[in-house]
Amino acid sequence: MIYIDTSAFVKRYHIEAGSEKVNYIFREGMNGKRTIYLSYWVISETINAIDKHRNRKEFAGGV
Repeated sequence: MIYIDTSAFVKRYHIEAGSEKVNYIFREGMNGKRTIYLSYWVISETINAIDKHRNRKEFAGGV
């Protein structure tokens, strides 16, 4: 069981330090090896963070 906060969830969609580790955790979750928890707030906070990166022309995509 692992809790993913917004800063980790953003790494799933914006390539930065730690993105590979987060992607590994999500792969384990999709394979049933790990249970992943996150807050409903993570969704709106992630949208805001990605929008901020996009507006700064820093968006590097992911997944």
